[in-house]
Amino acid sequence: MPQLFNALHTSFRFILGDILNTGHSQRRDDEPPTAQGGLLENKPESDVHAFELMRSASVAQRLPLDLLLEIFETCVFSNPYQDDEVRPTKKKGRPFWLRGNAPFNLSQVCRYWRETALMHRRLWKHVHLRISSHRPWARAQTDSRRVKFLELYLERSGNAKLAVTILCTLPKVTENLLLPVLFQHSHRIEFLSFKSTPSCFDFCGSESVRGLLKFDSLKTLQLHIIRRDFMTALPCTVRLFNEAPLLEDVNMRATGRHQEITFREHNLRQLSAPLSSIDLQLMTTLEECSLYVASSVMQFFSIKDNKLTCRFLRVLALQDHPNKETLNISRLLDMLVVPHLKSLSVKNRENPSLGGKIRSFLNRSHCSLTNLDVDVRGLKRDDIEELVRLCPLLERLRFTTPLRRSLIRQLRNEPNDSAGSSGGVVTCLLPELEIIDLSAPKHRAGPYLQNDFLMLVKMIETRGYAGDTTTTTTTMVTGPVSRLRQLHVHNGFNVRTASQRLRNKLWELAEKGLEVYTSEGKRMTLREFDPEEWDAIDEEIAAANAKPVDPEWWIDLWWEYYGLERQYGGCSDSIYAYEYSMCILAKQDIEEEPTLDRGTDSVELHTNRPVRNRCSLPAKIMGSRFETQRGTPGFLKWVIYDIGRDREYFEPRNLPQRARSVYKKIGLECDIQQSGISNGGIKE
Repeated sequence: MPQLFNALHTSFRFILGDILNTGHSQRRDDEPPTAQGGLLENKPESDVHAFELMRSASVAQRLPLDLLLEIFETCVFSNPYQDDEVRPTKKKGRPFWLRGNAPFNLSQVCRYWRETALMHRRLWKHVHLRISSHRPWARAQTDSRRVKFLELYLERSGNAKLAVTILCTLPKVTENLLLPVLFQHSHRIEFLSFKSTPSCFDFCGSESVRGLLKFDSLKTLQLHIIRRDFMTALPCTVRLFNEAPLLEDVNMRATGRHQEITFREHNLRQLSAPLSSIDLQLMTTLEECSLYVASSVMQFFSIKDNKLTCRFLRVLALQDHPNKETLNISRLLDMLVVPHLKSLSVKNRENPSLGGKIRSFLNRSHCSLTNLDVDVRGLKRDDIEELVRLCPLLERLRFTTPLRRSLIRQLRNEPNDSAGSSGGVVTCLLPELEIIDLSAPKHRAGPYLQNDFLMLVKMIETRGYAGDTTTTTTTMVTGPVSRLRQLHVHNGFNVRTASQRLRNKLWELAEKGLEVYTSEGKRMTLREFDPEEWDAIDEEIAAANAKPVDPEWWIDLWWEYYGLERQYGGCSDSIYAYEYSMCILAKQDIEEEPTLDRGTDSVELHTNRPVRNRCSLPAKIMGSRFETQRGTPGFLKWVIYDIGRDREYFEPRNLPQRARSVYKKIGLECDIQQSGISNGGIKE
């Protein structure tokens, strides 16, 4: 974004300078000089008004085409409400909204901008459909104008590949006008994110829509099946994507039991899904696979000879239920043979026997792992040592079970006359190891004794740091043993309570280039190892926390009270309900004030207030009655937040209790009573 502003500033200076210079030269050429004292003098340039010259050519029309296209893409694909430093992977992808649409707004500035926007088909590639009966402006069943708007949008996208996001929260879908219009262009859909209830998938599979589905260009699919009645609902099968010849990446999330998705014609290379939702035979063509194996599955009985060979699989991640043991990981490892596997990740609760299952799997597969991540507490120490020996080419190693001293000694790069840069025999284990990760979730973290951790740090010194006096090192390999680059400390490590020997040793290694990370993934600086800097660090943290809250996060509400009946959190009290009247102290990124949409029987509130204090507003108004179009009191039915690409809405049911829990998490104090609402309502 700063580069864009600098480019705009430079371009505007260039254009204005060009306009003024051209205008001055034209005025000097057109006006005859005056003679005074035998000398010719031109009319002063100050007599030429700059605005008269700017009328001849619009500044907006004189922007270079490449710069204008960069402006367009920034406006369309960026989200002003997201922090790029926190989430750098989501800088682009702001989807198409059926109102407040950036491509249409840009095309209405001038003819030059309109022609440029229509010419640049990529601006119109993102389509986002939200189907919900709780939003009057999103009722596709009865609003033909939205259909025409969508048709125009798709027409302007030309033949460009589409990125489509569909969200349907209707419990029952029997008719919809938008989906058939969109699926007429299904052959152009390259990316599809489909989050919906089973009823919407059934509607898309009906005869009226099924004939339109031709996913000839689909490469990436994100699927989320919403089931509110997942405990009693029957299994559902999604067959919409049977014919998708270019489909490579599928990410599926399901709630409920045995929700299956089928693929017949595909080019799958990456898959992330519950094990109960797929056919295990898909793994034979995959390169990357991530499976959630918590649900009870019947797929194991369909494998012939109880053996499944995956010749193309390179990355495998298995995750079981965090609180109970289903034995599905063990059953799956017993039948898999993956000869070319490079990365294995296993996440399970405390299970001492799982180490033996992983050993048998590695012995049977004869693979050469470079990454081994075993997030299982309570593994047998002998199993850990044997796993390390079975993977001599490891570059990254992570165990949540603490490493024993005998294994740490075998990882040391001891001086040996027969080994060295000239090419001798390497006696230490894992000569290619570059990353050691000891981090783990708090409830599964294994304790490290301080002496054991000091021994591990000294082992790291022998792997590329012994005798190195330089503070910045670029060489990562010393002889036949790779230099260890990163250390992720365990959860119980605290640099301020560590012994001086341990702290000094880590400080020396960090100066020589070792990257030390906390269990939360934050890289530690040299200052954090220096006791003299701790007070200064604490003062900086306290000063940062003491900064006043930005005005855009404050909201003041004034209420006019009426004697109406009100229901609050399941309790019915005859108290004063209120008509809404509010004022937001905001900066320029808050573009509109909250609006109240009055229906015949209910009321909906729309606001694009920032998300940080999102529960303060519903906690005050949920369950209250407002004046409807008929002039009669009606309950507030829905609160809708328009925050960039994120839209959230809350039901009035049991919201005060929910708001209190959220307040507790973010440090706010909610002053709401069952009998009414006190003045102020929010304290910080």
